[in-house]
Amino acid sequence: MMATDIESRTGTVEEVDVQSYQQFWENVRADVLAQYEGKFVALERHANGWEIVRASDDLEDLQASLMTAGADLSQVVFDRIHVEDATAAGLELQP
Repeated sequence: MMATDIESRTGTVEEVDVQSYQQFWENVRADVLAQYEGKFVALERHANGWEIVRASDDLEDLQASLMTAGADLSQVVFDRIHVEDATAAGLELQP
């Protein structure tokens, strides 16, 4: 299961290894999905794989906080954890 559609990506990483990106989402634990449910997440690829580096309810706030921290946004992929993805992972979500 992939947590998000690659097409929903709003980042500008020059070359995204789609296979490793999909594998990352297939292996994300349900509790991690629950933690980020409904949020935009920023991911970076490191030597040992993808990592969620920051999250926010608002994409512009997320991008601004990364820029303030000195991140190179061209090396960041932005995605969103949808409620449906968390539900599909077997989570019991509160109304």
